[in-house]
Amino acid sequence: MKGIYIHIPFCSKKCIYCDFTVFDTNNRFLEELFKEYTDLVCVDIDLRFQEILNNKDFKTLYIGGGTPSFIGVENLLRILDKIFLYVPFSQFEEITIEANPEDISLDFVKRIREMGISRISLGIQSMSEKALEKLSRRNTPQINRTALENLAKVGFDNINVDLIFDIPQVPLEDVINSLDVVLQYDVVKHVSAYGLTVEEFTPLKLFVDRGIIKYDSYFEEQFIAIHEYLTSRGFRHYEISNYAIPGYESKHNLLYWRRQEYLGIGVSACGFVRREDSSEKRYQNVLSINTYRDMLFRGELPVRYEEFLTRNEAFDELVMLGLRTSEGIDLDQVRSFVDDERYNIFLAKANNFISQRFLELCDRKLIPTLKGWIIHNSLVFELTS
Repeated sequence: MKGIYIHIPFCSKKCIYCDFTVFDTNNRFLEELFKEYTDLVCVDIDLRFQEILNNKDFKTLYIGGGTPSFIGVENLLRILDKIFLYVPFSQFEEITIEANPEDISLDFVKRIREMGISRISLGIQSMSEKALEKLSRRNTPQINRTALENLAKVGFDNINVDLIFDIPQVPLEDVINSLDVVLQYDVVKHVSAYGLTVEEFTPLKLFVDRGIIKYDSYFEEQFIAIHEYLTSRGFRHYEISNYAIPGYESKHNLLYWRRQEYLGIGVSACGFVRREDSSEKRYQNVLSINTYRDMLFRGELPVRYEEFLTRNEAFDELVMLGLRTSEGIDLDQVRSFVDDERYNIFLAKANNFISQRFLELCDRKLIPTLKGWIIHNSLVFELTS
């Protein structure tokens, strides 16, 4: 099973916490730029699929950003039409688009439904006015509600809601209330709950460093409370940050965590492919739209860098990604990557974590516990060192 990721790098306004490759349009709809970028993405698709001999394994398509919903339906339709020239619509098991609530008009929803979009990932972030102001978001609780109502009216039944927790001066009560409100809508089958991260080179980092925003983290308390609330409502906690009604897990994101192949198309997009000799390659496209344009016009794939993974690097990825999920790590897979000495060291460390209840062993799989997820980075560091 393989996937396709397409990056749309535009936002009407970049959030203070965001460190993605995103171009802030200052609330302007830049029609000519969006049209040109769509043209470039279509060229990128053509070049990528010239290299692919078998298109039958592609099952998921994810259009992310940025804010894909911001560039308009016509541009999205052109991208989909180009993809469907290479991979028939009927072959896809899941087609996802990220959207902001302020873009979800009834007309927009009807049109993307007609285009074949089957799943929406909605950037609600919070149902608290105070939290949304802290995050410099343009949406409001009422805009969020209207978006969910419009999606329900048109018949969407596979909606993910993105929520952010551990926001400065926003209490746990507000986080749980946000969950309570969004789950009033039956269309919400998936919740992605992310702890706010203060990333380098963002306005949020500057505000925290200068004391403009006071930030005392309550990550662990809120992480556990969210887990208890959502699992009590029938959601399965299947990845550190992701919960789903069984059967509504993100098929595309599972590709990432299972180390399955995916193409990355668009500025800054990443991809992961295996070659016929079983070697594994990761790549990232260039970060500049100008460079992206120039390389495509020369008929070159717009790759910024690529690397072929060593067995040790692949092993590190297996551990890091596997321990993000409730599927865990298959010990037989671990054994296939490392020699006897390293395998025995790995098992000794794993048994230590099992005794401390950070991991569980079930059918030769190492499964992270809730405690284990909280210290995920430390687990990975110890098990791969």
